[in-house]
Amino acid sequence: MKAPRTVKRAFTLIELLTVIAIIGILAALLFPVFGTVRRKVRQSTCMTQLHEIGVDMKLYHTDNAKYPASLLGFAQAGVQFYDGTNGPVTAIDQITMYRPLTAGQKYTKDKALFLCPDNTHQQVNEATAVIYPPTAGSNIAGQQVFYTSLIHHAIGDDKPVIDNGTTPVYVYSYDSYDSGPQVDNSGQPVKINGNTVTELHYSLDWTGLVNDSTDPPNQLKFLSPPEDTTVITWCTYHAALEHSEIVPVLMLNGSVKAAQLNQFIPKGPLKFGP
Repeated sequence: MKAPRTVKRAFTLIELLTVIAIIGILAALLFPVFGTVRRKVRQSTCMTQLHEIGVDMKLYHTDNAKYPASLLGFAQAGVQFYDGTNGPVTAIDQITMYRPLTAGQKYTKDKALFLCPDNTHQQVNEATAVIYPPTAGSNIAGQQVFYTSLIHHAIGDDKPVIDNGTTPVYVYSYDSYDSGPQVDNSGQPVKINGNTVTELHYSLDWTGLVNDSTDPPNQLKFLSPPEDTTVITWCTYHAALEHSEIVPVLMLNGSVKAAQLNQFIPKGPLKFGP
């Protein structure tokens, strides 16, 4: 007597297509979620970095009784500095000796802390000129930034002499918190002749007229600025590159706020005052 034959049943074409369709639908539903999660992680990393920079700033101020002229440092294109060892060097090829949080007292151990995860500019020799943001007050908003006596004083007399008012300020492109892309009301980067406009975000030396309704947020040059309303810096890379609806803002008290883009752009960072 013959043993009964076991019939192996395969998927029909209809069943196979149905499974593929279900997988496709699930992928279409899940991929945007995964993308959103990745964006949230990058934003969270950026906000953590900003908080750490805020802590380092407080330590610097405690030790030096002043705030630094920049966070990471300046890159000065076309100006030679004498480094005492190798003779004149051009700072566009080497980070300027003034690196307040990463050199000397070393409050920050790794300069990668200044690179926002959404910033694609990671070349160490890439630098750009910066302009004052719209929140800097009507007198200087949109103008190119030049070294001032206040910046030079904060850098220190032992650093290279800079011609006040005639030497433009350059920053490294991977430095996401001294500067960043300017964005419009929709979060799109502002461009001139096809080039993204880079605006200054951290500065000691801008303030509008005191008690003016357009007084900008940066009050670090004052002796005792209020910590809960004074802005240190902010990051626009999430809005400019990922079209995020938030702008992380670092306050002097060390907190990092996720400002809504539709409020941040027309008003700027939080205003100085009680």
